[in-house]
Amino acid sequence: MVVGESMLSSLRRAYVYGRTFADVQSAWRFHKTKSSPASDRLVGYSIRPLHGQTVYCRPGTTDCAVLADTFFARYHLPPVLPQPRTILDLGSNIGLTVAHFAWLYKEARILGIEMDRGNFKMCKLNTAPHSDHCEVLWGAAWTHDGEVSYSGNEEWGFRVSRTGVSSTPSYSMASLISRLGSSVDYVKMDIEGAERDILSTADSWIRSARCLKIEIHEPYTVEMCIKDLEKWDFRCERDRAHWACVVATRAE
Repeated sequence: MVVGESMLSSLRRAYVYGRTFADVQSAWRFHKTKSSPASDRLVGYSIRPLHGQTVYCRPGTTDCAVLADTFFARYHLPPVLPQPRTILDLGSNIGLTVAHFAWLYKEARILGIEMDRGNFKMCKLNTAPHSDHCEVLWGAAWTHDGEVSYSGNEEWGFRVSRTGVSSTPSYSMASLISRLGSSVDYVKMDIEGAERDILSTADSWIRSARCLKIEIHEPYTVEMCIKDLEKWDFRCERDRAHWACVVATRAE
């Protein structure tokens, strides 16, 4: 039997939805909402990897795409590690990666940071069930403590910019790590280009990090990032699941 493109598309969608949602109603709401116009109304979905926890998205934004990337693609997850005790989530967006870490690593202390005020409010909402071991900050991971401006046209693409019209507090890596203690087991870094600037100040914090996963944005390249990290005795490789991610683990 020849399987048509429409049938293959339906089968792929059924697989993705089955892996992501805890019930048929949530899958159907997502299917309708992902192409909906912008609205102030939040839509909730029961998520299978979160054991049925409801998370919320804003129609007409990139939130639905972030949800799919988080719970189906799962690019944010670390390589195989002993149970991490501390996790730093840089670029938490609407809090879905923080919530996933919270379910997977119930004994870990988790700190997230998100620069956009609207995203941050969503982040607080989606991580509220895990406030006993999760904290999220409004601000940007940057080279120093203070304030930075940022810009962007989509909710998942805000970035630090000297010409940005919005501003947010900034936190150095040393300051963020100190909130978790003296070291951090895993750093997820998806900060839309700021990774190069932050790695330029690595001497002030890099010895406190055990494992990093960094999403690379042009003009920085995977090769440049690997070269920068290998100076600090990390074993580095391109993430097999994401062509623009570097996984770096401290050599024992």
